Amino acid sequence: MTELTVGEWNVHWGVARVRGVERGAAFDVVGVLPDELRRADVLVLPESWRAHDGSSFLDQLDELGFVHRVECGFATLRISGPSRVV
Repeated sequence: MTELTVGEWNVHWGVARVRGVERGAAFDVVGVLPDELRRADVLVLPESWRAHDGSSFLDQLDELGFVHRVECGFATLRISGPSRVV
C-alpha cells in the first residue's frame, strides 16, 4: 500500500496569530511553515491569496518541492460590512 501524507494549515491570509509575530501583522507563511507540513506529500493552505499583480508567498513553495498547484480564484470582495452615511 502506498502512503500519502496530507498537511493543512489555514494561514488566515498571512495576517493572524502566529507565535513571535504581533497579532494582526503580516507574517512569512512559508518561513514559519512547520516541519511536519514541509514533509507532507500534499499541502492545503486555505485562505492563501495573490496580490492583484499576481505575486504571492505561494510561489516560495516551489523551493520546498511543491510544484503542482490548484488555486481557486475569486474577485476581491468588500468584507468590511455595511457603512452608515450621515
